[in-house]
Amino acid sequence: MLTAMTDAFTDAVDDARRRLEDIEGQKISTNELARRAGMPVANLHHHLSPKRKAKTRRVPADLIQALARVLPISESDLTRAAQIASGYTAVETGDDLPDLRGTLTRYLDGAPDEATKMRTIAEVQRIMAEEMRRILAEDGER
Repeated sequence: MLTAMTDAFTDAVDDARRRLEDIEGQKISTNELARRAGMPVANLHHHLSPKRKAKTRRVPADLIQALARVLPISESDLTRAAQIASGYTAVETGDDLPDLRGTLTRYLDGAPDEATKMRTIAEVQRIMAEEMRRILAEDGER
């Protein structure tokens, strides 16, 4: 959700951090996130500052890569969010689709137990089956 004081990049990082907090069952501060990503705290605070203007927003690639290693979000999704925050139009192409395998793997690796992993996999399979039925039904109507 975009508000007047946030942008696509900070929203993407905040959403991913909330997902990580849900997985770990504890709050994760910006300082802790910087520590896990192996970057200076001031650097991360600077790039997540709500005072950054779109025309001056430039998120370094190494920061995106570091965050993608520790958050449940793909590097391509963070890159796209940074582009949007910078005022560029981000267009999805076949090569630019979200890294679902990486995102799901990181999420499952953080699952507290095997039962949670199995429930998550079953839910993903259910969602995929529903989507396939919907697509087949739409194709049948044409």
